[in-house]
Amino acid sequence: MRNVSILGAVLAASMLTQAASLGATVTRPTLTITYPTANLSVTNADIRVSGKTKDTAGVTNVVYQLNGAGWTNAFPTNGWATWTANVTLMPGTNILQAYAVDSAGTTSLTSTVKFSYVVMAPLVVHVNGVGTVTPNDNGKWLKIGTQYSMTAKAGLGFGFVNWTGTVSSSKSTLSFVMASNLTFTANFKDVTPPVLVIRSPTVHQSVSAAALTVTGKASDNVGVTQVFYQLNGTGWNLATPNPGWSNWTAEVTLSQGPNVVQAYALDAAGNPSKTNSVSFTYGASASGDLAPSSLSGLLAAVDGATGFTLGFGASTFSQSMLPGADESKSGVGTYTYTKLSATTALLTVNTISPPAAASTSVVHLTFTNPNEADYSTTHHNGTPQTGTVLFSQAPDLAPTTLAGDTVDLVDSTSGDRDTTVFASSSLTNTNQTTGEVSTGPYTFKQYSPVGGLITVHFASISGYKDVVAYYITTFSASGAGTWIADFVAPQGDQIHVGTFTLR
Repeated sequence: MRNVSILGAVLAASMLTQAASLGATVTRPTLTITYPTANLSVTNADIRVSGKTKDTAGVTNVVYQLNGAGWTNAFPTNGWATWTANVTLMPGTNILQAYAVDSAGTTSLTSTVKFSYVVMAPLVVHVNGVGTVTPNDNGKWLKIGTQYSMTAKAGLGFGFVNWTGTVSSSKSTLSFVMASNLTFTANFKDVTPPVLVIRSPTVHQSVSAAALTVTGKASDNVGVTQVFYQLNGTGWNLATPNPGWSNWTAEVTLSQGPNVVQAYALDAAGNPSKTNSVSFTYGASASGDLAPSSLSGLLAAVDGATGFTLGFGASTFSQSMLPGADESKSGVGTYTYTKLSATTALLTVNTISPPAAASTSVVHLTFTNPNEADYSTTHHNGTPQTGTVLFSQAPDLAPTTLAGDTVDLVDSTSGDRDTTVFASSSLTNTNQTTGEVSTGPYTFKQYSPVGGLITVHFASISGYKDVVAYYITTFSASGAGTWIADFVAPQGDQIHVGTFTLR
């Protein structure tokens, strides 16, 4: 391309000055830049700029420069009526300038256009486990240098762990400035323990043979991987899947007199189920008296993996819905149990908290063996419901007080992590995800060997005002378990679920 002579430009300016001094009329050419337009954003580094010119004497040249880098001749089209030029942009704001020259050496005014070159790059987002990322920008081209954020939310039965990749964070909401080659992974962990029951032998059963096949069932939201058992505390052994781990067996040789068999299940994430125990006797003749005289200290699994569990104290109970069931039906309350015959009994359950779950159910039990019963009950709308209840001995896990304890909670609904410090009658809760601190008075009561109720009055928590929170706690191990909470506030109720550990 041809460079414009500086001397020529000086002479042209001198001629204009002389003409003006002699009273001559000078007509300047006109030039407009048609592309890019002012404040336009483009995403390509190499573009073709264009414009138009007009003059009575005829335009002979157009000169342009980009970002003050020096004047260069453009390319004519249609005899300089239009013109183009190829330029390479720099990221951010660019300034294009151009003017026209006619056959008399007269120059137009210089036109200037400011516009932006926006650099884009693709984002890679992976999900490890069950959960979602909002917004899901995986594979999308985003503006480099612009700040974005994504929020990870765990699926049912899972908890958010952390973000890994180009940037690591334990907060569910990840903020980042877009750059080239960014890759993030939202990691979620299965936090729901399996459920295991021992089907045979049954509680207080008497067997007449030393060789016994122990049978049981196990279930999990993802899948059971192992079941372990032991007899009379002699050490844990791997059971036999039959054919999968939803049913399992173990061959044992009994000691004369009382025997205790214990079992627990593991899932792929290493979560253990509650350890179930059954006390029975070898050597005594079998009895036809199947219905127990009391439910105190027992654990009832209602309708297997699709139902709920009940833990019984002397006169109180705790009820925990299984993952995927209606969590709002979890609660605590009182009960009465009456043995009617060798195989039948009547159970009346009064749920008293949380208030939304308050109800009374009358359940008729028909025992098929000391560890299993068929039930029937009639709802308030007159609809009968039937099913099966499996009984086992409840481990003594729930404490009688939380004073002095620190509890770490993971909210499977929101992915938030909280740390709660319990004093004698008040608590302080810190949301590790948002940094929010909430305080309030609380009460705790043990309702069964495996469960209890925490009632908290928060002035504010997570954007809600004047909240009463009812935490149904179910212990699956000493100092660990799951919780289902009903948050009651003027703005509306919310149900959340999660896991906890005491320290």
